[in-house]
Amino acid sequence: MDNVSRIEAFCDDKNVGKVLRLLAGMVYDVPKVTPVVNAKAKGSTLEPATNGRLLSLFSAWLKKSKLTEVTHADLKLFVVSVGRVESAYTKLRADAQAAGVLKKHGAGKTARYVVAGAKAKPKGKGAK
Repeated sequence: MDNVSRIEAFCDDKNVGKVLRLLAGMVYDVPKVTPVVNAKAKGSTLEPATNGRLLSLFSAWLKKSKLTEVTHADLKLFVVSVGRVESAYTKLRADAQAAGVLKKHGAGKTARYVVAGAKAKPKGKGAK
């Protein structure tokens, strides 16, 4: 195995399966696929989408997902999705409230957090 090279590349999530099928039978080991957080494509390179701080990542996620409110479960899912431990959601929630990103409504397990500046979606008959 004198003539072996290592390849590292990034691709859109929608193309991962296609890339793996193209590599099948040509590589010695199973390729490792790792989701990339906080990256956006700019031309042929990747750049950070935010400054990498949890609150900045969360704010960008809220804007992209167009949520008007979140719950404790949503916060837990988010922190895990960016590689943090589930218990980090409490600090994120406190930081988001202190920064004015979230406003608390309710108490205890039924508490929900309204996203600042989010336009409420119409409810009832005729709502789109």
